Amino acid sequence: MKKRFILACTAAVLALSPAVAAHAEMMHHKSKFTVRYGSITVGEATFNIAYDDKTYSVDARGKTAGLVDVFAPGKGKARSDGVIEPTKVVAQKHFVEYEEPEKTSALEVAFTD
Repeated sequence: MKKRFILACTAAVLALSPAVAAHAEMMHHKSKFTVRYGSITVGEATFNIAYDDKTYSVDARGKTAGLVDVFAPGKGKARSDGVIEPTKVVAQKHFVEYEEPEKTSALEVAFTD
């Protein structure tokens, strides 16, 4: 009798449980920072991170702020994309760009097996 009851409960739980997705939903996280030198604000940065069970991306943006922005303005962005393996994270591509009033510098790196 106990065995049938346990089997019936197990079957009911499995039947009523939502189906498990074959691929995990993309998760997102955003962080904002103020960069200071002592009590003086010198910059701002934002990081956006997205990942699921197979891939990740990190997008970062920053810029000068306060008095630094008046005398030495600049802004930049960076992005990294890759795959998530069972024991490690493997980068596939990085991109970095920095802008100053007179010039823009950029670097893109792609990795292959």
